[in-house]
Amino acid sequence: MYDALKGLYNMFNNKNILEVVKRRLCHGCGMCFSICPKKCIEMHHGKNGIYEPNIDSGKCINCGICLKVCSGWNLDLDGIQDNIFQGNEKNEYVGSYKNLYIGKAVSQHIFDIGSSGGFVTALLVGMKEQGFIDGAVVATQDDDIFWTKSIIAYNSETICKAAGSRYNPTCPNATLKSIMEINEGKYAFVGLPCQIASLRLAEEKNSSLKNLVSVRIALFCGRMSSSFGTKCLVAKFSKKNDVVSEIKYRYGKWPGSLLISSENGNKYSVLYKKYY
Repeated sequence: MYDALKGLYNMFNNKNILEVVKRRLCHGCGMCFSICPKKCIEMHHGKNGIYEPNIDSGKCINCGICLKVCSGWNLDLDGIQDNIFQGNEKNEYVGSYKNLYIGKAVSQHIFDIGSSGGFVTALLVGMKEQGFIDGAVVATQDDDIFWTKSIIAYNSETICKAAGSRYNPTCPNATLKSIMEINEGKYAFVGLPCQIASLRLAEEKNSSLKNLVSVRIALFCGRMSSSFGTKCLVAKFSKKNDVVSEIKYRYGKWPGSLLISSENGNKYSVLYKKYY
């Protein structure tokens, strides 16, 4: 009886991540899932085509920690920037910086599988092989091709399999729960700016997380497409009865093409500039 009443109370007096979902400010990063002290949050494929949190209201104590680490709800970009990059150069377009570089992978294989020079993949492989990191949080294709899953890659082969852009929702911060449970090693985290921002907020609440994640790589982001974006492309550019087995968003020579492959061997290629 007590648990039922508590669940009803929490339902109507939310001080948790459901406030973010209700206001459509959730970008599905999964940081709330990893940080929740009561483990009452689960991430799922939401009806809006992005990852969304579900809360077990019977377990939730309305501590509000999930809101404090949510960059959709609680974000002070200037404060984060000043705290982390204090004393560095500052530019109104790129923010604070120590140095600016342009680069590409010297490995032809990594260059070919990357979207724009393979720099991030090459950097991760180099750090792993030289012992600077034990693993890297990267995004790869989910079993459901209309979604992307985040994994912890522990070797160069797995890092390379995750190379390239995927214009689908990702939930990388949810992998941090496993890293915090292991509580040892050094990890690189690759994510979009909003996901990195949630990580920074969580590090303020959990000092061990800051030590575990030793490298943070924020990708440039134009926007995040929902899973419906890919479904729309498949419907438009493939045949109705095709069972799609693989999708590559930046295949071939830069800037690349969308490549849709089906189980019966059919392949469809559409130039990046046309489909994006």
